[in-house]
Amino acid sequence: MALLLAALLAALLAAAGCGRERSAQAPPATERKPAPTAQSPAAAVQAPASGAVAEKGAPVGGEGGPVATSDNGLHSATGTIPFTSHEAGFSVAFPAGCPRIRTRTYPGGPNVGTPEIVKCFCDMADRPNEGVMVAAYLALRDERGGPPNPRNVTTLIEDLTRKFQLRTVRQATVTRPDYEGVRVFCRDTGGQGELWVQGMLAGDRIFIMTAWRPAGGGLSDAQAAGFFESFRLEP
Repeated sequence: MALLLAALLAALLAAAGCGRERSAQAPPATERKPAPTAQSPAAAVQAPASGAVAEKGAPVGGEGGPVATSDNGLHSATGTIPFTSHEAGFSVAFPAGCPRIRTRTYPGGPNVGTPEIVKCFCDMADRPNEGVMVAAYLALRDERGGPPNPRNVTTLIEDLTRKFQLRTVRQATVTRPDYEGVRVFCRDTGGQGELWVQGMLAGDRIFIMTAWRPAGGGLSDAQAAGFFESFRLEP
């Protein structure tokens, strides 16, 4: 499985134009795309399609959109914050500086009690466009309708890097007793933004963890690594 993940990661990300960092002539200023850090992954999750502000337990963006299931109270800014998602079945330690951890569930159908996607995230206090997130995909299936496979993981990472216009700087496989995955470090193609991604396949569930910052500094490599390493599956 680990070898398959590594092969798929190299092939799919390179095919998407997200291969290893390399020098290239910068496009003219009139053709340069907006920096992806103008909207962070968390901002993309929170933004309602209708522009309305969602309340706790209310749909975000209209019928079929995400539901704000919980917005935890303020936390200490000096220590990591243990967190468990009962909807998605995982626990993780959010880094110091996360004032509030938010959860959005995506029902994808009439039965809101059985979410298909759960996203738990926070924006760092007083540091715009900087934060972390865990997205759990609970209903993905492979091309034959069976359980998800490594290609589903790498496809989700491809989509993320393409959406935020990122290039891959380094990548590695991740192997744990109960899941396997890949970790990717990316930079903004039109600015200084940086994003870490860790995609994991655990049985019939896929987890995509992200940590981002607008430039070097702020959220550290060690904080991002600690966030990823703290991830555990829960019954």
